[in-house]
Amino acid sequence: LEQLTALELANHLRDLGSAVVEQFSHGGLEVHEIIVNEKSGVAGKRLVDLKMKATARIGTVTRDGKMRLAGADMELQLGDRLLAFCRPDDESTLKSQFKQGQESRRRVFIAGGGETGYHLARQLQKHRFILTMMDADQKRCEFLASHLSQTRVIHGNASQWEVLKEEGVDRVDTFVACLGNDENNILAGVEARDMGTPEIMAVVNRPDYANITSKLGIDVAVSARDVMARNIVSYLQTGNVLRRETLPGSDIDLIELEITENAPGVKTTLAEFDLSVPFLICALIRKDYIKVPAATDQLKPGDHIVLLVEDHNADHVIGFFGG
Repeated sequence: LEQLTALELANHLRDLGSAVVEQFSHGGLEVHEIIVNEKSGVAGKRLVDLKMKATARIGTVTRDGKMRLAGADMELQLGDRLLAFCRPDDESTLKSQFKQGQESRRRVFIAGGGETGYHLARQLQKHRFILTMMDADQKRCEFLASHLSQTRVIHGNASQWEVLKEEGVDRVDTFVACLGNDENNILAGVEARDMGTPEIMAVVNRPDYANITSKLGIDVAVSARDVMARNIVSYLQTGNVLRRETLPGSDIDLIELEITENAPGVKTTLAEFDLSVPFLICALIRKDYIKVPAATDQLKPGDHIVLLVEDHNADHVIGFFGG
């Protein structure tokens, strides 16, 4: 449960949708947000003309607040926000193509080194964050310091205003309260907000607190119970659907399917698929190997694929791969 809560917190800290994708591909596939600006040199070009590396793929384009599935003939405009899927080692190549500099490293202060805080730090250490963690237990701090090589660990009481101020909480970008108690989390979050921390996150489980956290200046309140409930629902999918979630702020579903023996989709290459509805395969998972598939790839029974499709077309696409 603590790992799921940490993943939910990471989902709000990282690029849009990236943690969602990681739940499907176990870290073998990343998603990055790319903004089309004047430096990019791609405004006015169609996606098909970009000649992107075969191991990367543009999945969606958000324009005027509306997220759409990317199409080969779609012409990019200034201000478009793209979700790009790639293998982890292709990130720099992908961003250099769009002349996107590496993001500045965000400073995150995690109050509480229990299991949730620990797993959150482990998640964020894989990415570009400057991490500080505080816990009141000396032995726990020793454990954290020995297991979190890229996190600064401080022994101190994160519920005390003076301690937070002394450790420079007013100079971080995000404060995350994981103190193991709703009231302490809310209090610590309010104090960090009063110091001027731009973004406040907290683990808050009690349902009756849900309506007051935003009024107190807490930007994101994550409930471990809600996370568990959603996770259980996602595993109750039937047939060949293994997982299904909606990308935040859209009507586009990200679905993981297992290819069945008699599915029509195993008879042709990806380039020859003709379903009459738009969809996009982001990843092919075969015997624990993950790749962004090419047009010449042919699916085999037992393969898993991760695809994007508009919600109202999902059942049609699922049937095509499920026989």
